[in-house]
Amino acid sequence: MRWSRCLCCCWPTCSFYLYESGRISSEIELLEIPNVLFTEDYASLGTFFLLFVQLVPAFCLVTILLLVNRVRMPAGLKTFLARILFQLKTWGMAEIFLAGVLVSFVKLMAYGDIGIGLSFVPWCMFCLLQLRTFQCVDRRWLWDDIAPMPAITQPLKVGVTGIRQGLRSCACCTAVLPVDQTVCPRCNSKGTARRKNSLQWTLALLVTSFILYLPANIMPIMITDLLGDKMPSTIMAGVILLWSEGSYPVALVIFIASIMVPTLKMIAIAWLCWNANGNGARDSERMHLIYEVVEFVGRWSMIDVFVIAVLSALVRMGGLMNIYPAIGAVMFALVVVMTMFSAMTFDPRLLWDREPDSSHEEIQQHGNKSGEAKVQKVKNWSPVWIFPIVTALIGAWILFYHYSHQGPEVTLITTNAEGIEGGKTRIKSRSVDVGVVESATLTDDLTHVEVKARLNSGMQKLLHNDSVFWVVKPQVGREGISGLGTLLSGAYIELQPGTKGSVPAQYPLLDSPPLASPDAKGIRILLESSKAGQLSPGDPVLFRGYRVGSVETSTFDTQKRRITYQLFINAPNDRLVTTNVRFWKDSGIAVDLTSAGMRVEMGSLSTLFGGGVSFDIPEGLDLGEPVANKTEYHLFDDQKSIQDSVFTEHIDYVMFFKDSVRGLQPGAPVEFRGIRLGTVGKVPFFIPGLKQRLNDDYRIPVEVRVEPQRLINQLGGDPNIRAHIDDLINRGLRGSLKTGNLVTGALYIDLDFYPKAPPRGKIQEFNGYPIIPTISGGLAQIQQRLMDALDKINNLPINPLLEQATSTLAQSEKTMQHVQTTLDNLNKITSSQSMQQLPADMQTTLRELNRSMQGFQPGSAAYNKMVADMQRLDQVLRELQPVLKTLNDKSNALVFEAKDKKDPQPKGAK
Repeated sequence: MRWSRCLCCCWPTCSFYLYESGRISSEIELLEIPNVLFTEDYASLGTFFLLFVQLVPAFCLVTILLLVNRVRMPAGLKTFLARILFQLKTWGMAEIFLAGVLVSFVKLMAYGDIGIGLSFVPWCMFCLLQLRTFQCVDRRWLWDDIAPMPAITQPLKVGVTGIRQGLRSCACCTAVLPVDQTVCPRCNSKGTARRKNSLQWTLALLVTSFILYLPANIMPIMITDLLGDKMPSTIMAGVILLWSEGSYPVALVIFIASIMVPTLKMIAIAWLCWNANGNGARDSERMHLIYEVVEFVGRWSMIDVFVIAVLSALVRMGGLMNIYPAIGAVMFALVVVMTMFSAMTFDPRLLWDREPDSSHEEIQQHGNKSGEAKVQKVKNWSPVWIFPIVTALIGAWILFYHYSHQGPEVTLITTNAEGIEGGKTRIKSRSVDVGVVESATLTDDLTHVEVKARLNSGMQKLLHNDSVFWVVKPQVGREGISGLGTLLSGAYIELQPGTKGSVPAQYPLLDSPPLASPDAKGIRILLESSKAGQLSPGDPVLFRGYRVGSVETSTFDTQKRRITYQLFINAPNDRLVTTNVRFWKDSGIAVDLTSAGMRVEMGSLSTLFGGGVSFDIPEGLDLGEPVANKTEYHLFDDQKSIQDSVFTEHIDYVMFFKDSVRGLQPGAPVEFRGIRLGTVGKVPFFIPGLKQRLNDDYRIPVEVRVEPQRLINQLGGDPNIRAHIDDLINRGLRGSLKTGNLVTGALYIDLDFYPKAPPRGKIQEFNGYPIIPTISGGLAQIQQRLMDALDKINNLPINPLLEQATSTLAQSEKTMQHVQTTLDNLNKITSSQSMQQLPADMQTTLRELNRSMQGFQPGSAAYNKMVADMQRLDQVLRELQPVLKTLNDKSNALVFEAKDKKDPQPKGAK
């Protein structure tokens, strides 16, 4: 007792336990828990906690201490305290709260670290000692100590119940009283042999608890706010979560205490009432045992409510994590309270009234020959049923309010539910919570995942036929890194509201966000291709190198066996798409080795690494007309192919070649003197009707297509191309193979006139195809010319030429002998002594010449004298210039005097 007295004073004012997640920590005291519940507008839960965990246990313990220690006080006060003690003893739930604390420890260990405060250990000791104290206190002993009762003088019969002997027991102090005495003289409590309307009260409260049990399990009991994502949780969802996290014992405890115990308790009470009303087999001992078990375990269902109270008070970590109680917790607490009241109002003595010789009516009437009790049936109606009726109305209104404000349910279909969890994954729109995923299950064909989600109330307006859902999670793409915020909070589903159409039965759940919203201004185009993997969602759509849109989706049509790509082109660039545009795959770099040579094209960096699609109007076509949404186009392999696609009209011919067609590919040009007239179709063009033998005259058929649209500028509008070509064939038009590229060996077909070619007359046909005659060309033609040249060389007079060449060689041999003799003589001269001395003599002469030249250097006397002589000579020459001029004018001026001419005088006009 002394230990309990000490612990009762120390636990309320100290830290109870602590919680730390990351660098954020939180701690609480026991007195803070009801304060938090009151603050969160859950006064009912705060009241339950304050009463059942703090006030009732403290009152009971203090009362026991006062009564057991026989503290002096008025007798009436002692009697009052004793009566209150045994009535409130069942409502003390300190040990149940301790179990809830341990369960909350297990739940929080997955999110952070748990620490105990100074008051935790004293509280545990307080709970254990209080529980032991209640077990040690005997009701009869305590009442006998407070107010002893005189012994009963009436002789008692063994094996006969007290009511048969005219006695009853007081339900409060267990005193034995006469049946007709309604007030107990020891505890002053009123009572009768049987509680009036006991079954009606029990059934009414039982029905009330059952009505409350439905919303308690359907509605959430707790809301977890993790990084802004609010995740509601029901009782069963909490059990499943604990089980999935490996906390099997805790999950089992919660399941038994919160689901199994209330359910079995309501079933047991209903069975007791049914048996007490005179139904079923007579087994009073077993029924009484069931009643005692029900009364003992009923209050343990409050463990889940206390877990929520502890978590709500402790997990207060700002924007990181918060836990709030929900309406389901209040409903569940009321279920526990109502089932406890239902068990308390049940009179277990009714179970014995069915036994022989045990009813008060038999003693009074003495007319039952079999000795069986006459059991009175429960009336069908009592005013006490107003209480469950009102509760049912209130519960029905709560359920109606809950479902009417739940919001619409949405079904999403996806191929992979990675990161999606029922009850956790949130649905957001523009970063605002609008719903939550309820479940994710496989479809019946096991090929897709069906995700059931519930939107919040008032979010019906977000759903239309063009609404889009996609999963937001960390992704790395050409646009950068996105979804980093989901690394901590987990993946969520983004909802893009729609504007048109009714709500469909289900929506596709995309793995990545759409590149354009449904209400975005622009146009969507469909491209068809027979090749897969050419484009990917997100690839750019280019117009002359400028990005105007993006590739949205790619799907495979099993019926057409073709790939369909959906493109979105933003406004106002959508006006560029007309009926005459063509789309082609832009791979960033394109290398084309054809008969025309090698062509290399490079695009932007984005298309170089990721590819894309380009479109433009081919050369020669007008702009065309605007197109409607979802217009279909063909996706060409390259830009060159779109230019060829303009020529849709063609006349098919067959050409037979004796030359090798290696290097001639379908699509090669058919040219006339460098002007393209058509395209090679099939190489070779074999058909079942063609039968040839392999010999030196074997010819290979090739299909060619003459395209009249290429000849409009040359021939005018809509000429008779077939007749015109037939006429050209008769005039010598022939086809031949020419080499277009020496590096690749690519060939093309050249059409030209060969006047020496024999006329054909009527044009021949092969299997309905007109035939264009051919001649050998290219390498074969070169080989023929080489053979002709060799034939001409063979016809030349070679023998005379060879004889003359032999004579010339003989004379040349004699000449070479004379030359050899001359070289020998020259060698002797050069090897003589005088010739060997010649270089030394030349060096001596050069040195003397150098010394002589040094005398004429600037500044020397000889140099100065030479300069002076040159100056005098120049002066003399200047003086001789007049004389020389006079002699030039008159050669005899040295003999005769030369006279000066007079200047001419101008004369006037006559």
